[in-house]
Amino acid sequence: DMSVENMKLLTSQQALEDLVEFIGFIREEYQLSENNKWVTFGGSYPGSLSLWIRSLYPELIAGALSSSAPVESKVDFEEYVSIIDQDLHVRDPECSPSVLEGFHQLEETLTLGHLGWEKNDKDVKTLFMSIVEAFATGAQYDSNVGVENVVKLCSHMRNEEFGKTNMERLARTVNIVYGGKCLNANYKDMIDRMRNEDWAYGVDSYRQWIFQTCNEFGWYQTANFWGSFLPVSYFLDQCRDVYGPEFTDEVIAKNVLASNEFYGSKNPPLSNTIITHGSFDPWHPMGILEDMSDTVKAFIVNGTSHCYDLQSPDPHTDSEQLTEVRKTTFEHIKRWIK
Repeated sequence: DMSVENMKLLTSQQALEDLVEFIGFIREEYQLSENNKWVTFGGSYPGSLSLWIRSLYPELIAGALSSSAPVESKVDFEEYVSIIDQDLHVRDPECSPSVLEGFHQLEETLTLGHLGWEKNDKDVKTLFMSIVEAFATGAQYDSNVGVENVVKLCSHMRNEEFGKTNMERLARTVNIVYGGKCLNANYKDMIDRMRNEDWAYGVDSYRQWIFQTCNEFGWYQTANFWGSFLPVSYFLDQCRDVYGPEFTDEVIAKNVLASNEFYGSKNPPLSNTIITHGSFDPWHPMGILEDMSDTVKAFIVNGTSHCYDLQSPDPHTDSEQLTEVRKTTFEHIKRWIK
C-alpha cells in the first residue's frame, strides 16, 4: 500500500539506483558491450532525474537531455506565481491587473465575512489554491492543445459578459477551466483523500508526489505575489496533516537542504548535458539557466512553456529558435554515442 512506511523508499535517490540496476540488467540480458551507449531523456521531474543520473554516474550515462527540470529544491517557491503574472502581462498588459484585482476583491469579500467564511479558515486557502491552479495550468501547459492557455484565460478576464467586476469574471474563468463543475474547497475532504493508502486510490499520484515534496524538495507554490491568502504554512500543514507530526517545519527545511547538498543544486558536477527551459514555464526559476561548460549547454526557448521542446516538431508553429535548439540537441547526442 501507500503507507508512509512504504513510501520511505519513494525518493529520487532510490529512483536513480533503480535505473542503475535496470541498466545493469539490460546489459546482461542482451549481452551489451561498453560500446552500447546510454542517453537519458526526461522532462520536468524526470528531467531532473535525467540530469542527476548523468551527474552521479557519468561512467554509465553517455549524456542527458534535461527539459524543464527543477534542480534547486526550495521550500517557498514564490517565483512560480511571479512567472505566471509575467506571462499574463506579456500576453495582455491589462490581464495581470485584472486578475490581481479579482483576487483582492475575493479576498476582501471573504475577509468581511460576506460568504460566511472566516479569514484564516483553511477552506478559504483551499479555494484560493484551486483558483491559482487554474492559472498555473494555463501557464505551465500553455502550448498544449486542449488547455485553457494564458491567451484564453486573459480573454475570459476581459469579457464583460462574464461579469461587471473582476471577481465575477475571475469566478467565471475558473468555472470554465474546471468544466463548469463546482469546486470542493473543503480542506478536510482534501486531506482525507490524500490520507488514503490504497493503491486503487493513488492513480493520480498526488499522495505520492506531495510526500516527495515534504521529504525532499519543497517547491510549494505560494501566492505571495498575488496576496496573503496562500502562505507556505498552508502547504507545510498538509505534510503534517497527511503524513504525520514528524514533518515539522524544521524537518522539511532540513530535507530540502539535504537535497541541494546531495545533488549540488544549480551547480552540480556535470558534463554532456543539454538543458532546456521555456520562457513562459513557471518552473524555470528552479532550473539551470546558463551554460556550465562547453559540454553543458542551457537554452531558454522564448514563447514556450513546460517541456515544449519534447513535443513533436510542427513546422507551422515552431519558432526558429526552437527548431535550432532541437537541432543542437541532436548534434550533441550524436557526439555522445560515437
